[in-house]
Amino acid sequence: MKKTLPLILGVGLFGFGIFGLNGESGESKVEAKTRTNVYTVDGKNLFSSHLVQQIETPATTQKNNSENNANFKDESYSFSLDLEFVDFESNIEYKDEQAAKEHLQLVMNYLNDITKNGTDFSAAARLQNDSEWKKFVDNIANLKYNDFSRSEILNDLSIAGALILQVERHYDEPSLTFLYEVIYDLNSNVNGGESKFNVTRSFGNKENFPEVYKYLQSKI
Repeated sequence: MKKTLPLILGVGLFGFGIFGLNGESGESKVEAKTRTNVYTVDGKNLFSSHLVQQIETPATTQKNNSENNANFKDESYSFSLDLEFVDFESNIEYKDEQAAKEHLQLVMNYLNDITKNGTDFSAAARLQNDSEWKKFVDNIANLKYNDFSRSEILNDLSIAGALILQVERHYDEPSLTFLYEVIYDLNSNVNGGESKFNVTRSFGNKENFPEVYKYLQSKI
């Protein structure tokens, strides 16, 4: 009997431990909790704490994208009212070069799809509520806020934002055309090619860039 009592107590404690662990695991779907116990030299427990580790889930990623999208559109609207650029010393600086290259190629692929490789811009009339267009805008916002650092290319992404608003609000084919040309030149240069349309501040020239600028001015 004396031998079986510790065994019963041990099984009970083990079962309690499993129950406790299972209970903790169900507390939150977006937090992982780790218990930290601090003991004195003689084994007395001073305190116990929980370290909370934030876990990024698809829901939080979607929330971040939505916030970026909203900020991007607000800034694009403000920019489109005055078309004032920021002076930068460098044409291009990265926060994440590999991500920038991949995201630029991704948005270029999308624009090629909806414009038949730059030959048909009638899609401007049907993009406003398109889910793929919204993903495209999210990717442009990510390029501006997460992939590139303070450099001239941020001005070009502001121009892209102003053109996006024209497409969404006015079903404007010329704006989609200029947007295609801006992204084409940015993607080509960042990924090792050359400009075709020369309409960017980062990689263009003084003769062609004002064409985009004057067009946006006419929309103020």
